[in-house]
Amino acid sequence: TWRNVETLFAYNSNIFMGTTTGMLIYNTNDPRSPQHISTVNHMTACDPVVVQDDYAYVTVRSGGTSCMGELNQLDVIDISNIESPELKKSFQMKNPHGLGIDGTALFICDGDAGLKVFDATNPLTSGDELIKKFGNIQATDIIPFNNIAIVIGNDGIYQYDYTNTEDLSLLSKIKF
Repeated sequence: TWRNVETLFAYNSNIFMGTTTGMLIYNTNDPRSPQHISTVNHMTACDPVVVQDDYAYVTVRSGGTSCMGELNQLDVIDISNIESPELKKSFQMKNPHGLGIDGTALFICDGDAGLKVFDATNPLTSGDELIKKFGNIQATDIIPFNNIAIVIGNDGIYQYDYTNTEDLSLLSKIKF
């Protein structure tokens, strides 16, 4: 690709790439030769992405990174027409890093503001639907799957049970 790719997220037969200048979507019907489908551009900033159903969730981050930029937000992008994705809503964040989604739980690692869990039942209001903030978890990335979250923190790798999204239960940790 012609951009600085930070994250890859495979969903169905597509790869969603978070870059420092936007989100790229590639079709992988022929895995040896992925084809560019579409792009959503934004100002220069760090840009992780996750996808579920007809929406892509993108955190755009600035603040002392090599990505530069001045935005700190969650963008919700309608990808129901994969050839013409459309930014539908943006929500202010403090300094968002990685994010993950599983069912209706949207997790955002929001810098020193901690790990935040949002209700994504309605993607277009998800950034306003804070379920719980865990200020004691300094997370930079998260992979949630089947009520277990693997979290990268500033001092180690943690595993949490999120069966109850209002009360994460620490299962294990590996300190750096």
